[in-house]
Amino acid sequence: MSTPIDTNHATDTNHAPPAGFETWTPAAEGDSVSPCPFLNTMANYGILPRTGITQPKLKSVLELAKVDWAFREDGQALLDGISKTTLEVA
Repeated sequence: MSTPIDTNHATDTNHAPPAGFETWTPAAEGDSVSPCPFLNTMANYGILPRTGITQPKLKSVLELAKVDWAFREDGQALLDGISKTTLEVA
């Protein structure tokens, strides 16, 4: 079991981490990890679970992070084709 690392070492509010990013915890043995650094970062800060995520959870996190929905090369929204799929953070 890993120990959370407190990253809230800012000396003033101009450099404080955004809400939800105060405590970082690395993946532990047996946790699912993603090949995507963004998803791993969200899991390391406890925003996404390491057991798998559903489209609504992923969509909510992407909206919170203000990720542009049309960032694929073909301009199609990221989640168009997976409405009935459960995404695994694996």
